[in-house]
Amino acid sequence: MQLRGMKPTHSRRSAVRFAALRKFRPLLLAAGALGVCSAPAARAENFVTRSIIQDDNPATNDFARANTNINAVPIKRNALTTVGDYQFTSYYQQDGKIAIGRRRTGQSTWDIFRTEFTAYNINDDHDISSIGIDGDGIFHMSWGMHSNNFLYTKSTSSVLNSNPINLIGGSVGNAAAPNSMTGLYNTAVTYPDFYNLPDGDLLFAYRNGASGSGDYRMRRYDTATDSWSELGAGANDIWIGKNAPGSTSPDVNAYPNELAFGPNGEMHATWTWRTGGDTTTGEPGFQTNHNINYARSNDYGATWTNMAGVPYTTPIYESNAEVAINLPEGSSLINTTAMAVDKLGQPVLATWYAPGAPQGDHARQYMFAWYDQSQSQWKTSQISHRTIDGPEKTTEAVVRDMARPIVVIDDANRAIVAYRDNQDANGLTIAYSVSPQRNDWQTFDLTTEDLGNWEPTYDVNRWREDRVLSFLYQPSGLGQTGSPIEVLDWDSNAFFADLTAPKLHLVVDRSTGLATIRNATGETVAVDGYSISSAAGSLNPAGWSSLADQSRPGWQEANHLATRLSELNPFNSLQLNNAATATLGQAMATNAASLAQAIQSSDLKFEYTTAAGTRNGVVEYVGYNNIVMFVNPLTGEATVRNMSNFDVAIDGYTISSADGSLEPGVGDWLSLDDQNASGGQWFEANASATRVSELLMSGAMAFNKHAAFKLGALFDPNGATDLSFQFLLAGDSTPLSGEVVYQIPGDFDMNGSVNAADLAIWRGAFGVTNAADANGDGVSDGADFVVWQRHYGQTWTPAAAIAQTAVPEPATAALASLALVALAVRRKSF
Repeated sequence: MQLRGMKPTHSRRSAVRFAALRKFRPLLLAAGALGVCSAPAARAENFVTRSIIQDDNPATNDFARANTNINAVPIKRNALTTVGDYQFTSYYQQDGKIAIGRRRTGQSTWDIFRTEFTAYNINDDHDISSIGIDGDGIFHMSWGMHSNNFLYTKSTSSVLNSNPINLIGGSVGNAAAPNSMTGLYNTAVTYPDFYNLPDGDLLFAYRNGASGSGDYRMRRYDTATDSWSELGAGANDIWIGKNAPGSTSPDVNAYPNELAFGPNGEMHATWTWRTGGDTTTGEPGFQTNHNINYARSNDYGATWTNMAGVPYTTPIYESNAEVAINLPEGSSLINTTAMAVDKLGQPVLATWYAPGAPQGDHARQYMFAWYDQSQSQWKTSQISHRTIDGPEKTTEAVVRDMARPIVVIDDANRAIVAYRDNQDANGLTIAYSVSPQRNDWQTFDLTTEDLGNWEPTYDVNRWREDRVLSFLYQPSGLGQTGSPIEVLDWDSNAFFADLTAPKLHLVVDRSTGLATIRNATGETVAVDGYSISSAAGSLNPAGWSSLADQSRPGWQEANHLATRLSELNPFNSLQLNNAATATLGQAMATNAASLAQAIQSSDLKFEYTTAAGTRNGVVEYVGYNNIVMFVNPLTGEATVRNMSNFDVAIDGYTISSADGSLEPGVGDWLSLDDQNASGGQWFEANASATRVSELLMSGAMAFNKHAAFKLGALFDPNGATDLSFQFLLAGDSTPLSGEVVYQIPGDFDMNGSVNAADLAIWRGAFGVTNAADANGDGVSDGADFVVWQRHYGQTWTPAAAIAQTAVPEPATAALASLALVALAVRRKSF
C-alpha cells in the first residue's frame, strides 16, 4: 500500500510500520478538511471526547428528535447539568417522548430512563425540556410549552446514585404530573429555566404571556420545606413586566439572557425587549428586538438594582430599565443569548446583531459586550466578520440560520465564545480573546460537520468545576425525524496549555520566500513529520527544498502542492536541538500579481508530528510585502510606508484603537487633508480617540513602493499598543489590512533599545540587504546609520501593551467595516 502523494520507498514494511504511519494521516489531509479558520489552534480534536447517549440495547431506538433543534437550543439552559459525580440530560426521543440520561461524569456509558411525557407541539422548538437538581439531589423538570398550560414534575427521591430515576407521572404522561409549583400563573407559560443557588435551593424563571406582550416571573424552591414560592416584590409577583399600568407605549416582553453569578454571589441579568404587534416602527418579528438592559440582585432575585446600586421598583418596565447597549428596532438583534462574569467581576455577554445597521449595513455579526468598571461604561467588541449576509435586513424566515452563541470566562480571564458558524462549514466554532479590550479575537473549528440549525448549550456546572465545555450535540433540521444525540466535551484548560506551550517556529521571509524550521522550545524536539499549508495556494513546490531533497535519511515527501507541502519519516526522526534550524528553501511563493494577493498569501499554517502527536507550530514572518504604519512609541509619530513590491494608488484609510490610544487633536494628527496631499481633496472623518479616517471623494494618491507619508504624533505613547490600519486601493470597495509596527527608528532588532547590537546589524546589512532600512528606501546605507546615530540610547518598554496569548500564527486579516458616516454619500462602502 502506498499513501497517496507519497514517493515510493522501501519495499519491506511490517504491520507495525503501517500502524505507525497512521499518526501522520492528519498531515496528509487536504487543507479544506481541517476547517481553515482565522487562527489555527493546538489540534482541537486532541482535546475533544464524544459520547453517544444510548443504552446499548439493540432492541431500543436511541435516536433523538431531530426535525428541529428542540433538544439543543439556547432557551434550554440546562440541556446538561452536572451535580456531584453525575451528569444529567433530558431530551425528546424520536417518538416525541422525553428521556432522561445519566452517566458518571466523563464516562461513556449512559443510563437512560424513558418517560411518557410529551410536548404540546413536538415540532415547535420552543417546547423544550428544562431540568434542575436541587441540593438534596431531587430532579426537577418543566417541558413542552409555548404559551401553554404549565407542565412540571420532580423525582420521588435523590438521583445522585445508581438507582432508577422515578419522576412523578413519568410512567403515565403529562396529566399525571404535578403541573404546578405555587398554584399561581399556570397558563400561557414559555421558557422554563432552572438555576442552582449556593445554598442548594433552585431558582426558576419563565415567561407568562405571549411574545411581544408577556411578563417574566421567578420562583424559588426551598429545600428545607420542599416547596416553591413566588419571588417578586412587584405587583402580581412580576419581575420584568410587559408595560407599566396606564402606559400608552406599545406592549413589549423581555427576553432575558442567561443569568450570571459573580464571585460574591451577586446575580447579573441582561435582557432585550421585543415589541408586540402595536410597534410604531413597522419592523416585523424579531426585528422589533431592541436595546440590551441590565439589572443586578444581591439576594438571588428578591430585589434588584441598576449598575450604580440604585434600587429598582419592581416590576421593572421598559420605562425605568437601565439601558446597557442602545440598539433600536431594526438592528437585527437576536434575543435569549448568554452571559458570564469575568475575573474582574464584570458582567459580559455574547450575542449577535448588525453593528453597521445605522449605516445601512445589515450584515449580522457575533458581538461581545462587557461592563468596564475602570471607565464605568459598557463596551462592545466585534467577534466575527461575516460576509454571508446580504445588505438587506434578515427576515424571520431565515433567522435560525445563524446560531446564538454561548460565552464563558476561564481562569486566565480569557473570553471563550462558542457558536455554529454558517459562514464556514456550519460546524462548532470557538472564538477566544485574552486582551482586556477584547479586540484580539481568534477562531478555530472544533467540528466541521454540518449541524443544520443546532445551537450550542453547555453544562454550566461542569464548566464551573473543571473548565470542560460539555455540549449537548446533535445535528438537526436536516430533513431527519431522528438522529443520534451525544455529549461533546472539550477540555479547554488542556487545549490552551498546549496552545501556549513553546513550539517549533516556521520562519518565513515574505520578500524571498525562504522558510526555515527553528526550535524555540528550549529543549530537543524529535520531529517525525511536518506540513505547511496555505488555503490561498501561496506555497512554491518548485522552490521547496525538502528534507528528502537534502538526503536526510528516511524522509518522504507528500502533498507536493501549492496548498500543502508535507513530509514524514516512518523510520527515523529529525533531532532538532534547542535553537537549531532546518532550512526548507523557497517554500513560499513570491510571485503575487497584486498587493491584495500578496497580503492574502500570508496565510501559512505549520504543523509537525512528534511521538506525542501532531501539534501546530508558530508561523513567524520576517520582512514585509504590505503597506506598513510605523509608530514611534516614544513620540507617537506615525509614518505610513509602502513596503511592498508594488506601485499602487490609494484613496482612503482608517486607523482604529479600541482602547482610545489615538490623539486626533490639533498638533497631533497631521492628516493628508492638513498636508494638502496629492490625488485630490482629502476629507477627514470619524476623528476620535478610537478612530481616524480619510478618503478621497474622487481621484487617487499615487503610492509607489518605498514611498511614505507622515501622520504626525497620532499615537498616545501612554496608550495601549492596539492600533489597526486599513486602506483602500483606488477603485476598490473592499479595504485591505496593513500592518502596524511599533519601533524606535534605528532599533533594527526591534527589542525596544537602540544600541550597539543594532549597529552590528547595520554593518552586516550595509549594501547587501534591507535588514537595516530605517528610512524605508529599500536599502541599508549611510542614511540609515544617521537614523541609528540620532536615536542611539533610546529604549522603550510597552506600558499598556495588550496581553497576547501565544498563537501559532497571526490571524488571517478579518477586515473591519470602516464606517465613514459623514461621507455616506460616497460611491464606496468604506
